[in-house]
Amino acid sequence: KVRIEIAVPTTNTLKVVGSAAANGELALVAQPLNFTVKAVYGDKIVEVTKFDAYVERTIAIPDEVDPSKITTGVVVEEDGAVRHVPTKVRNINGKYEAQINSLTNSTYAVVWHPLEFTDAANHWGKNAINDMGSRMVVDGTGNGMFTPDREITRAEFTAIIVRGLGLKLENGA
Repeated sequence: KVRIEIAVPTTNTLKVVGSAAANGELALVAQPLNFTVKAVYGDKIVEVTKFDAYVERTIAIPDEVDPSKITTGVVVEEDGAVRHVPTKVRNINGKYEAQINSLTNSTYAVVWHPLEFTDAANHWGKNAINDMGSRMVVDGTGNGMFTPDREITRAEFTAIIVRGLGLKLENGA
């Protein structure tokens, strides 16, 4: 059997989420939730921690929240690190929900993290640049700048792809 658990995180995890939001200047839009998938056979229970394909999780958006004030979904790691995961806000029968796609069990939160790079204000790619910055996929070059016409390295391109896909950085070759 497969057991799917969706729960409000523990008090300690909620503290980590709150600290992570404050440190990353993120506003939590909905209650963070912890998603866990376990395989059960008789008395044996094994947590499935990694998946070979994206697993969709859905978080309901409270009625009082303006859906245009949602930037992305994030994974909050046990150490307080926050990373973007592919997220789409959709309207189902008049109710908004965030569809979050991830490759792991984790604690997820839906956040508002508006970001505008000052030097992209008159650039043709302004909307895409600011959207990717708000989703924590691109960082810019510092001091609120993006330098939109600058060439990027292969390493920078790879880092953008990894963050855009919501992959967890791991040590290794």
